[in-house]
Amino acid sequence: MIVTLGSVTPEGIGRATGVSLSKKKENPSAVFYGGGPAGAIEDVHLALSKTDFTWHVAWTYDANRMPSEGDLDLGRYGARVTTNINPRIPPEGTFSHVYDYMGFRLFIQFNTRSRRLRGAALHKL
Repeated sequence: MIVTLGSVTPEGIGRATGVSLSKKKENPSAVFYGGGPAGAIEDVHLALSKTDFTWHVAWTYDANRMPSEGDLDLGRYGARVTTNINPRIPPEGTFSHVYDYMGFRLFIQFNTRSRRLRGAALHKL
């Protein structure tokens, strides 16, 4: 699991997700990596700050192969902080449940109509 990694590196995220990451671009503040697909994961994105110890990792799944919201035990992440809605993400819009989990901000995203798991993101702030 990503939250248990001692440090976040492209290699460590690759091992945790099963997706080999390569450098995609860089700017003065961050280095961006990406990779996929592999198995049920469509893609993985990692952004590492060059100026401090923050990072962001996000991954998406093949929504047709993923469980529905009601099939998952989201209570294990603690109390939900908020829910974000984005109707512009194809094909049907998304909503994300947001948690403060083990000192990280965790976003678990579902497709709006099918309510199938679409992806997740973890922020180290």
